[in-house]
Amino acid sequence: MRMQYVIIDKPFTSIQHQASSIRLLKDPRVYQHRDIYKNNVEKGEMVMKEISELNLPDDIRYAEDHEWARLEGDKVRVGLDDYAQDQLGDIVFVELPQVGDTFKQGEEFATVESVKAVVECYLPVSGEIIAVNTDLEESPELVNKSPYGDGWFVEVNPSDLSEMDSLMTNIVCLEKLKGAE
Repeated sequence: MRMQYVIIDKPFTSIQHQASSIRLLKDPRVYQHRDIYKNNVEKGEMVMKEISELNLPDDIRYAEDHEWARLEGDKVRVGLDDYAQDQLGDIVFVELPQVGDTFKQGEEFATVESVKAVVECYLPVSGEIIAVNTDLEESPELVNKSPYGDGWFVEVNPSDLSEMDSLMTNIVCLEKLKGAE
């Protein structure tokens, strides 16, 4: 997940690094490009989960950029992890690929817009898109409410299942997040 922040209508792009992005995302000036404030905004600062409060299921693998991949039979379901959706705040738009599109591991496949930032998402495994969560067109907030359930993005027919081994387990992901605090 790489973020494009809009602060006082001047965009800049940064490779998202947990510690620095938390400071940037808490900056109330980020909200000046929209009049949307979430119920959990207190005095211009978002209330975000502690690392220990994150939901990182153990049946999922995690990419460095905070996408997740779950093996379901011979298919892989993909979405944005709990850490990313929490950092982004209210998600207001999700742009997904078409069924039949093919991507290599690490290629951009989706864009997510929140009240704080626009992020590109990168496919954690190579393959063909065989299903797209069309519910996100009308209800992008499902990513916030249920990132591993109703908020999934796509299903992939993977071209190389061994790529799942290059992704992090929940324990490794959690340790990496703790190290970034």
